[in-house]
Amino acid sequence: MDAVAEVKDRLAVDEVVGEYVQLKPAGRNLKGLCPFHNEKTPSFTVSPDKGIYHCFGCGQGGDIFTFVEKIEGLSFREALEMLARKAGVDLPEQGQDGGESAKKHKQRLYEALDTASQYYHIQLSRDETARDYVLNTRGYTKETVKLFKLGWAPGSGSKLANFLKDRGFSKQEMLDAGLVRMRGSSLQDVFRGRVVVPFFDGQGRIVGFTGRVIGDGMPKYLNTQQTKVFDKSRFVFGLFQAKESMRRENEAVVVEGNLDVLSSHQAGVRWVVAMSGTAVTLHQLKQLSRFTKSIVFAFDSDSAGIAATERAIPIAQEAGVDLSIVTLPNGEDPDDVIRKDPQSWKDLIESKKYVVDWLLETLSVHYDLENARDKKEFTTRISDTLRRLSDPVEKAHYVEVTANIIGVSPTAIEQKLSQSRPKTHQTKRSKFESQDAPIRDEIDTVARALASLAICYPDTRSALEDIMFDELDSDTKSLLAFLRGYQEDLGTDSMPDGLQSLENYVKILLLRGEEEYGSWSLLDRQVEAFSLSHRLKELQTKRQKKRISQEIAAAEAAGDDELRMKLLKRYQELTRQ
Repeated sequence: MDAVAEVKDRLAVDEVVGEYVQLKPAGRNLKGLCPFHNEKTPSFTVSPDKGIYHCFGCGQGGDIFTFVEKIEGLSFREALEMLARKAGVDLPEQGQDGGESAKKHKQRLYEALDTASQYYHIQLSRDETARDYVLNTRGYTKETVKLFKLGWAPGSGSKLANFLKDRGFSKQEMLDAGLVRMRGSSLQDVFRGRVVVPFFDGQGRIVGFTGRVIGDGMPKYLNTQQTKVFDKSRFVFGLFQAKESMRRENEAVVVEGNLDVLSSHQAGVRWVVAMSGTAVTLHQLKQLSRFTKSIVFAFDSDSAGIAATERAIPIAQEAGVDLSIVTLPNGEDPDDVIRKDPQSWKDLIESKKYVVDWLLETLSVHYDLENARDKKEFTTRISDTLRRLSDPVEKAHYVEVTANIIGVSPTAIEQKLSQSRPKTHQTKRSKFESQDAPIRDEIDTVARALASLAICYPDTRSALEDIMFDELDSDTKSLLAFLRGYQEDLGTDSMPDGLQSLENYVKILLLRGEEEYGSWSLLDRQVEAFSLSHRLKELQTKRQKKRISQEIAAAEAAGDDELRMKLLKRYQELTRQ
C-alpha cells in the first residue's frame, strides 16, 4: 500500500488519462470523449483535485489504477507494475519465492527476450530467403512486419546465444527465458532456420516467440515453452495490437493460428486474436472480456472444432461473454480466405451465428435424424448446452427449435433436460437474480444519485432517515448509513475515518454531485433528494414483493402451508406500506 500511495503522489490523474484521452479545461476539471463508450459530446470528466475520473454517460470512474486496468485490460497488480515503472517506484516482488533478486531476475528475462527480438528483426532484413518468404510468399507489408516485429532466426546452432552472451546475459538467464537449451555441455538456440513472431503480453512486453519453418521441416510451428514470464494457458496472441480495435468494435474474433492474426490485421480486421490451438481457457476469455463481451470463434467446423466449441460454451458463460461462431469454408483457415479476397473475410465475420444456433445447425448434419438412435445421440449432445442456458426465455426458445428439428414435442425435450438437471439452491438463486437484474440496476442507479446529492450537500441528508439498506450494494449502503448521522461538509483533503475504505467511490460521487447539482437552488436539491428517497423505497418494496411471490410459489409446490401463510402475511404487510 505504501507503493500505491507513492505512485499516486508521483503521477497526476490528468497526466495518466491524458495519454489516452484528449482533455480540455472545464472549470476546475478537464473533459474529453469517453474512451469506454462511443459518444459525440464529452461527458468524461477528470478531476485533478480529487485524483479521479468519471464518465457521466456510461458511469465508469475511479483513480489512475482503475483507469489503466480498464483501458489496458490489466489486473490491479499489472496496472500497479505499469504505473510504478512510469513513476520510477520500486515494487516488492509478489509471492513466497519473491524478493528483490527474483524481481531483478524476471526483469532480466524481459530484457533478454527484447534483445533477442531486436536481433531476429535485424536478421530478417539481412536474409534474402526469409525476407522473400515474409514479403512475397506470405504477402506481409513492411508495416505489418514492423508492427508485429517479425524476425528471422538463422539456421546455425548458437548465433543468438553468442549474441546475448556478448551483451552480458548469463547462461541461466537465456535458459530461463526459453531462448536456448543445453546440447551436451553447449548452448543451442531454440529457434533456428525459422521466421519468428514475438509474443507480446498485455503491456507490450515480449514474453516469448513462435517460429515458422520455411519449407517442409518439422515441426512446422515451434513455440516458447512455459517460463517464468510466459504461460500458454493465460496467453492471448495479438491482444496488445488488437485491444483498442476490440473496444471500438465491441467484438473480438478468435482464430486458431497466430499468422492468421497478422493477415487479418493487414486486411483491416484488427480486432482478431489467437489462442494456442482451440483449448480456450477461462483466464483467456476473461482477458478478452475486459475489452468486449462479444466473442466470435473462427474455428474449423470439423469434429475437433465442434468439440472445442462445446467445451468453450460453459467457459464463456462463466466468463460472462456472448459467444458466436464463424463457419470457415471447408479446409480453409482465415489466411486462405483473406488471400483470395479480403472482403470475404469481413463478410464471413458479419455472417456469424450465435453459438447455440450454430451448434444446432452443425450437429444436425452429423446425424441421421430419421434414425431413433441418432435422434437420441443428437439430443444428448445438445442437451448439455441447453441445460447451461440461464435465461428461461432463451432456453424455452431452443427447446422448441430442437423439437422441431427432430420432429418431437417440446415436452419430450424438456423431459430429457430434467433427467440430470442439477437442483441446487444456487441454480434457483441465479435464475431469480437473472430475472431480477433490471429492478436491481434501477435501485443502484437511484441510490447512487441520492448518495451523490447527500455527500455534497448536508442540507439534503434528512431525506436519508427512512432509507432501507437491505437492497443496496455494500459501498452505497455503508456510505448512506454514514451520511445519515453526519452533518459536516465532506472534502477530499481529509476523509473521515468511516469512509477511508471508500475513498475513490466518495470522490466519484463528490464529482458527480458537484457537476450535476452544483447549479441547483437549495430548495430544488432538497425536493430532488426526497423524490429520489421515495422512488428508492418504492423499488425496494417492489423487489421484496417479487422475491416473496417466488418463495410463495415454491412453498405451494412443496406443500408447506405454514411457510406459505407466513410469506403471504409478509407480502400483505409490504402492500400496505
